[in-house]
Amino acid sequence: EAEIEFDELFSNPFGSGGLFEYLISRSGERSSLECALCRKEGDRVTVRLNARTVKLDDHHGNSAVVIFEDLSAQKEMEEELRRADRLRSLGELSAGVAHEIRNPLTGIATTAQVLYEKLGDDAERRRYVKVILDEIARLDDIIRNLLNFARPVSPRPKDISLPGVIEEALALVSDTAAEKGVRLRFENLLRDDRCMLDNDQVKQ
Repeated sequence: EAEIEFDELFSNPFGSGGLFEYLISRSGERSSLECALCRKEGDRVTVRLNARTVKLDDHHGNSAVVIFEDLSAQKEMEEELRRADRLRSLGELSAGVAHEIRNPLTGIATTAQVLYEKLGDDAERRRYVKVILDEIARLDDIIRNLLNFARPVSPRPKDISLPGVIEEALALVSDTAAEKGVRLRFENLLRDDRCMLDNDQVKQ
């Protein structure tokens, strides 16, 4: 069988020289360090090496006893925690930005509503202001959904028709689906389609 050099298996986290020489030079000392295990498949696995160097005799010199532990699961968990922390921070930032947007949006909506009423019977101009009011309402709905996502509220279930909720949700994505060439078809085969659910949260 072909022999495998220690330094072919484990990378040196200190960047210079071989890891084996480093361990051997620490006669009588314990070492615990993280490094990469280089597998034949080409991928690298993070491991923890626990090593102890002992002197056998004057003829054989020093020898290293090394035990390594696979840290893959631990590293994956740490990455999940970091990702969750980033998402939490993003949620808090989004909620703050949404509040800052909502304040001037309320002022715009109030002013547009006053303008709409002052135009009286001028249908042509009122039509343009109505577009502004509708778009403001749409923006406010987006902000409300963003706030609900960042800070989930407790469900408020009601007796609602499940197909009705699905049809409303499909209406929200129908334009995007059409642009991407996706055809939506909803078929309801339920005999009893009433459910206790929170309509808004299910659509979200």
